[in-house]
Amino acid sequence: MHSWISRSTSPNSLLVQERFYRIHSAGGVFVVFAAEKTGIPILIARRNEYRQLYGDQKFPYDVWSFLSELDDMVVHRDHGTEMYPAQPDSSLVRLLAVFLGDGRFTCTLEGGFRPEGNWEPLALNKFGGVVALSRCRGSQGSVIVLPQIADKLGFLVELFRTVLPEIAPHLFPHIDRGKWAHQREYEQPQV
Repeated sequence: MHSWISRSTSPNSLLVQERFYRIHSAGGVFVVFAAEKTGIPILIARRNEYRQLYGDQKFPYDVWSFLSELDDMVVHRDHGTEMYPAQPDSSLVRLLAVFLGDGRFTCTLEGGFRPEGNWEPLALNKFGGVVALSRCRGSQGSVIVLPQIADKLGFLVELFRTVLPEIAPHLFPHIDRGKWAHQREYEQPQV
């Protein structure tokens, strides 16, 4: 009996899943620019001795299957351009707020629950639907899911320059520790 699906016909997302899991579990950070889920029209089936197909079933994975950390996320089809920063205020939310203006979203997101860390909303659409979220767990790995912002390069540069050293300090050992004490949230009203 032969399976109809092979390594050469499986989606690219599954080919990188093991490597991406390794990077994530070693404290890597993934930035995902979200798009709606699209099904993959693949059937898994076997041939019997008469070369007839049996046991066919739909392929259970899609383009979002590249990282198991995204397995508990529900993606809903939705489109729009009006997006607002979420609360609470954090350095990641503040950075994203600068880049939301010319962006658009093609889906809304529902983060699932895991005992080791919840998804935190970063941006909402005008109806309160979440269009950006993150699960930042420092040296245990982080995932930031964003809408289609217009200046992706500018956002990523600022993310690496200002925010990632704070949320993933293990990736930036050369940056001075204790810089957080001088951030706006920790400043005293009067000196």
